[in-house]
Amino acid sequence: KVANLEALLGVGADDAIKALRAVDGHEDLAVAQAIVGLTSTEKSDDSTNRDDDDDSEKTCDVREERDAEAEALAAIFGEERVSVEDQPPVWKLRLQVPDLNLLPPAKDAASTVTLLAGPTSGLGARYPSAGAPILLFENATVPPSCLREINASLNAFGDNTLRG
Repeated sequence: KVANLEALLGVGADDAIKALRAVDGHEDLAVAQAIVGLTSTEKSDDSTNRDDDDDSEKTCDVREERDAEAEALAAIFGEERVSVEDQPPVWKLRLQVPDLNLLPPAKDAASTVTLLAGPTSGLGARYPSAGAPILLFENATVPPSCLREINASLNAFGDNTLRG
């Protein structure tokens, strides 16, 4: 799992271990924690803004909104490019991104953007109605330092856009 985080995000082994320990070894949550570590402290502080009483009505509304978001992205990009995994505590939407203006060899490798959301602090608990998801850009040929910068920039942009 540590090697997966290192390769996926370009984080060091110490940061990967810290992220895994913080979420009892759940890899998707660790990815989110590591991304939160790359971005501002504001995203990790959203635990103070969320409702701890996760009643079924709010959960139902959030799930309906996430389903609608997935349908909209599938309509825009094509169903073959969008996949959704709803395995609590993480909701994950993966979008295959075609035709990015990347230089070889990254241009020739598959690129995806994954949206991670869930009922946990730092994980976009109320996405899409109130808050940004954690965004993860993946491309196996992009150097780790570039992946860190891309993922930090994507998440900072998402946060800033939703806050206005």
